[in-house]
Amino acid sequence: MTEHVTKLVQQKRARRQRAHNRVRTRVRGTAERPRLSVYKSLKFIYAQVIDDDQGVTLAQANSADPDIRPRLTGSAANKDAARLVGEIVAERAKEMGSKRSSSTAAGTSTMGTSRRSPTPPATRD
Repeated sequence: MTEHVTKLVQQKRARRQRAHNRVRTRVRGTAERPRLSVYKSLKFIYAQVIDDDQGVTLAQANSADPDIRPRLTGSAANKDAARLVGEIVAERAKEMGSKRSSSTAAGTSTMGTSRRSPTPPATRD
């Protein structure tokens, strides 16, 4: 049984990687318009602003951060957490001089919680 479960997990990871690669062929972060990548696990939400030309992360935020965690009520992976992480990563990106970004959901479905994270007014076009 464990071989079957392991195979299913490997297939799921491979499917996510293929989706991620499809998105990455179309979306590329630049200095003027960096890429905003969002990942949601069952426990936390992670967001980072990336300049692919230089290969650096300009700003990042996640709901596991000790500065963010006390401001959350309830789960660290719900809509409120996504909104808070999005606002903080937008604030940090503004400090680094970025006003606009392209967004990706790292090969995951953009329905629900992770969709709310990259949409604060500070990162919208």
